[in-house]
Amino acid sequence: MHPVLEKLRAEHVNFARLLHRLGAELERSASGADPDYRLMEDAISYIESYSDRIHHTREDEIYRLARERYPDRAQALDTLMDEHELLRASTLRAQRAVAAVIDGTFADRAAIEEQLREFMQRQYAHMSYEESDVFPQLQSLLSEADWQAVERRLPSGDDPLFGHQVQRDFEALFQRLVE
Repeated sequence: MHPVLEKLRAEHVNFARLLHRLGAELERSASGADPDYRLMEDAISYIESYSDRIHHTREDEIYRLARERYPDRAQALDTLMDEHELLRASTLRAQRAVAAVIDGTFADRAAIEEQLREFMQRQYAHMSYEESDVFPQLQSLLSEADWQAVERRLPSGDDPLFGHQVQRDFEALFQRLVE
């Protein structure tokens, strides 16, 4: 697998760790305990700031180049890029839901938790599809010259949670993940 795809896969593993932690918090709630909504807020904030803004932008650049090289795949690649926008909207809804719980303005805790489950399901399904279908196709379609072109197009930005240095905003989340 090309190193660019390996990096994206590694990021998916990290996102799945966060989603698993969110799921654990929802399970706490289902058992009658109070979930750690601050942790949930931090996890969703990370997904919004890194996955939605950097990770998906990188994937979209790969999809754009593949679209240019293989116009017969344009519809499928356009659908993936559109899905990134839908995921972003889902992330923002999840952020608002958790913020509503934290600030005490939520009306229906069960509805908010269902919204969070839907957010998590969308994220998992998207990553699974990319890894099982899309990434292997890209690996076989794109040449080394294509990958070099992709690498020149990719936005820079270190992962603020799982990168070389944890950003201050995510230190508490990082500590909770390594517990």
